[in-house]
Amino acid sequence: MKINKKTQLQSEINKTDFLKENRLIFVVPAIKTQEETVGSPSESDFDENIRKLAEDIMEAHGGPIDLAKRTAEAELRLAESEREKLKLAMIAKTAQEKAELAEQMAHTDKLTGLANRTAYMHKIQNDINRFERTGEPVSLIMIDIDHFKSYNDKYGHKTGDEVLHLVAQILKDKLPRKTDMVARYGGEEFFVALPNTDRVGAALVAEKLRVAIEEGTKGRTFPSVTISLGYATLDQDNKDLKIAEKLEIAADTALYHSKNKGRNRTTQYKKGLEMPSQLEKLAKKLFYLQHEIEQLRDDLSKETKIVELVEKSDDKDLIMYMNKKIADLEKEISKLEQEIRNVEDAVKTERARAVA
Repeated sequence: MKINKKTQLQSEINKTDFLKENRLIFVVPAIKTQEETVGSPSESDFDENIRKLAEDIMEAHGGPIDLAKRTAEAELRLAESEREKLKLAMIAKTAQEKAELAEQMAHTDKLTGLANRTAYMHKIQNDINRFERTGEPVSLIMIDIDHFKSYNDKYGHKTGDEVLHLVAQILKDKLPRKTDMVARYGGEEFFVALPNTDRVGAALVAEKLRVAIEEGTKGRTFPSVTISLGYATLDQDNKDLKIAEKLEIAADTALYHSKNKGRNRTTQYKKGLEMPSQLEKLAKKLFYLQHEIEQLRDDLSKETKIVELVEKSDDKDLIMYMNKKIADLEKEISKLEQEIRNVEDAVKTERARAVA
């Protein structure tokens, strides 16, 4: 049978019109068919898949069937699917962001934005573990802001906090490598962990930081700030410092000598250096603990006010997150209160021993 070319052309036009009018019905299956075979479809392959699907449907049903209804159903299914995907994505993103924020806050000092004592302890232990594997030296610098108590007494705690924040920022900006860490250990005391750094390198970094603080704090509403530094290096000659606490005590001993010699200087730890008295160490620890608990109580007060606002919302995840945060703060405060009582008892015992 001879096919009239005009009839064939009209058939193709009708088929094209059908595809244009009802393209949405075939979008999802066409994409799925293509992705299951060769991946994401090109525009030509996409159109070809749609054409084939259209022909199959027309052949099975003798032509278009209730196209308006099918189009509406397809649009509804597609919209509901996309809305559900979007909702799930938003929930997942929000939960992830909350978890990341909680993790970040747990390892960050709230006043200065530096790593806190918890983050520092993880860092220094990892550096010590690396020394045991590779023999790379590890240096630790301990820093104390000179006469910090006078800033608080003379200019107020607000200015004291400003000093802490400024010193923290300068220390962070002046560290030469991303692998180095500066952390606020407590009160006006900072630790700088320097992996793969020998004694000469530690001395250079310490002096660079000392000068940067003295120069960078000039021209403020308070007098120029200075710092005292002490550092210790874990290397093949000082293997006994491979316990984090011993490395800290060594750096603290060097710092003690910097302060006793007039402050605003750096001292390297060497075997035989005189250790600070037990009473001095306990008094300093007590000061740090009291300062830390004051901050936590202030945080608890602020977070409690936030919880009162959050509880009026319908965000159950946020309410649960905030309540957990409050519980964690209360637990940390309780732990510090007990630690303070223990240190106070130790101070009394040490004073009684000194008098006897």
